[in-house]
Amino acid sequence: MPTRGDIIVANSVPAWSALAKGTQNKILNMGANDPAWTDAPTLASLISTQVRNSMASVYLSVDTPNIADASWTKVPLDSETFDIGGNFDTTNKRYVAPVTGYYQVSWCVGFACQSARVFDIISSMLYVNGAAHSQGSQTRWASYYPANGMSSGSALALVTAGQYIELYGYISTTDNSANGVFSSTSGRASTRMDINLLTT
Repeated sequence: MPTRGDIIVANSVPAWSALAKGTQNKILNMGANDPAWTDAPTLASLISTQVRNSMASVYLSVDTPNIADASWTKVPLDSETFDIGGNFDTTNKRYVAPVTGYYQVSWCVGFACQSARVFDIISSMLYVNGAAHSQGSQTRWASYYPANGMSSGSALALVTAGQYIELYGYISTTDNSANGVFSSTSGRASTRMDINLLTT
């Protein structure tokens, strides 16, 4: 409340008195008995702790061979670049939502073949609470060993507290063999997922 001059208030005696002028970044609140100038809230204090502390970047550290052919298979993400809030479950390879809100998720899945096979299709999929949510890029691939490929995607998902987010990959070969590999970040192609709670 901008003012020129004094603000006259009744205190607890009661008696009329002049309230001192507030300084920059102060707001007028009701004190224990009388009005009082207090610090204005910061942006950080207005954003809930759960929102500010809910983001993770995780990746696959070791190649995962012998992926089932022509079947959606969960990517066993096993390592964290960071996990603010501690919501990524490295045992079950999933991110568990701490609060109900809108989560921005981006991902990429790297693929490779273990021997001289021809890949037909590679793709990726974001799963929410065990159900397919958003599919990443799909490529029809006709390359022989040791060729690599990648599928990536991004999605905004409304996730309920306690539900989980997982990453899946899909690979098919012309001879229907379990010959595909999820490539680790330290290997031939990056496999990772980034999650950020935008708002509740």
